[in-house]
Amino acid sequence: MEKPYYVRNHNIFTSGNMLCYPAGGSTNIYMEDEDGNAIYNFEIIDKIYDNYIEHNLIPIIELDFMPLDLVTDSKDLPSDWKMGRDVGQELYEQNKWKLPPKDYKKW
Repeated sequence: MEKPYYVRNHNIFTSGNMLCYPAGGSTNIYMEDEDGNAIYNFEIIDKIYDNYIEHNLIPIIELDFMPLDLVTDSKDLPSDWKMGRDVGQELYEQNKWKLPPKDYKKW
């Protein structure tokens, strides 16, 4: 590679069905158990950035969007809503991921 190439991920903190598409995707970095305890999972993000480094790419880290379990008003989601369904744009994706976190200490 003659010159450095920079790569910027979008939706690196987004919750979802783990499918990737242009300007979208998800890593499920943050979830909560039934008691509200934080579960952090960096496995997918580590693989993404390790791959960049392995290929001499320079990552630009974009901290976006709010993970579902940290969204302020996720209580508005229907009771039968299941993350991971591939049904097109869901309520969470309709700008709820842009809301502030319900707990800044967990964020």
